[in-house]
Amino acid sequence: MSSVETSPGLGGVDWLVIVFYLAAVIGLGVWLGRVQFLCQDFGEDAIPSLEAAAALGGAVDALEWNHLCSLVGLDARPDLLAALLKGGMARATESGWEFAHERLREGLERSGLRAGRWAELHAACLKMLQQRYNEGMPGLKARLERHGDEVAASDERRAEREAISGA
Repeated sequence: MSSVETSPGLGGVDWLVIVFYLAAVIGLGVWLGRVQFLCQDFGEDAIPSLEAAAALGGAVDALEWNHLCSLVGLDARPDLLAALLKGGMARATESGWEFAHERLREGLERSGLRAGRWAELHAACLKMLQQRYNEGMPGLKARLERHGDEVAASDERRAEREAISGA
């Protein structure tokens, strides 16, 4: 009867998971760090306005972004967008712009979550979409559901934090 010895510690698959996780986290940090550096010249509302754009999704309709920002008391600044485009962090599209990389959008999402703005931004997205579009517009229902789900998820996270801190 032979026995197989196992050594304590992490195996190959464990290390692979850790490496991929670190690469993802570092990637988020690199993109967010670049945009934070760029935003230094645009005032304290620059990051929150980009978080608003991130709440809209990867592709940002310029008119929707402007409307959303106005609902939450921010400015969708054309000069900030121009700097993003020039810095390779965004690409122009027919109706506005898109983030150059999903990691940048995800980093802004995390920033909004940490700052406690994410639920408010999605609630404002719901309001903006309802104000701008008729009920039968193709794709509107799915967008409303996505933003509603984000608001509900944020409320659940808040309730969990309150339950933990109150316990």
